Amino acid sequence: DHAFNEHATNREIYEACVKPLFDTILKATSRDRTAGKATVFGYGQTGSGKTYTLLGSNDALDATGAAVQGLYAMAIADLFKYLPLNNYIVVSFYEIYGGKLYDLLADRKPIICREDGKQKVNIVG
Repeated sequence: DHAFNEHATNREIYEACVKPLFDTILKATSRDRTAGKATVFGYGQTGSGKTYTLLGSNDALDATGAAVQGLYAMAIADLFKYLPLNNYIVVSFYEIYGGKLYDLLADRKPIICREDGKQKVNIVG
């Protein structure tokens, strides 16, 4: 968990919070052939910069003069750079807005989040 001030770059946030998750999501354990799971969660009030941080901006330039990349683009680039040949990935993008959950890969379809008896979170819908 981290909190950053307004001077932090998307790259700094990525290096501190997202890139370390690759150790979890790409390495299978001895008791389970599948690798782990990770969540990147952006939280803040409207206008605080969540979309800019997660998606980046073609209208803003970084120190090299290139468009500012978001955390998603940086993660995808590293994911395919480090992904072992015998592995596969499953990706989900959700939005929580106004107390409701939406699937961003299905045209913001409303979905429901439930917890089962084993305390496992299940997405329904």
